[in-house]
Amino acid sequence: MAPGNFTRVTEFILTGVSERPDLQIPLFFHCPALILTFQKQLFLYLQLQIWFSP
Repeated sequence: MAPGNFTRVTEFILTGVSERPDLQIPLFFHCPALILTFQKQLFLYLQLQIWFSP
């Protein structure tokens, strides 16, 4: 695996991941840990971990 930038956050606003908003909302409910990988000129591995409070 190539070196990357791993960032952990507890709250964030997910924008720009998809141009279809109906695909953004299910990510919060179905994936407690969401890993987004972008491949362009450089590799960026961004790990977002969402913690839900009861």
